Amino acid sequence: MMLRLRESRPAANSTVAASPRELRLRFNNRIEKRLSRLRLVDERGAARDLPVAEDGAADWLTAGVPAVAPGRYRVEWQVLSTDGHVVTGTFSFTVAK
Repeated sequence: MMLRLRESRPAANSTVAASPRELRLRFNNRIEKRLSRLRLVDERGAARDLPVAEDGAADWLTAGVPAVAPGRYRVEWQVLSTDGHVVTGTFSFTVAK
């Protein structure tokens, strides 16, 4: 089974009223959190690597987010599935002005 992103918080292509305190990504299978990465990229292309929490459910990837200004953001993720495949993806969300 190919690993896929099932849901995210904030949701892909959503607009949120304020800077999110965390990113949460749920996959259709277990992931190796210690070998997974999350990055937040702003409209100007400035990127921040976000530290991934190692606790929680095995199919969720969670990271705290420092306060960000209004604007559009891209989340870049890379995870290692428990079957050994590296899978990457992106989605965007907007913080309202």
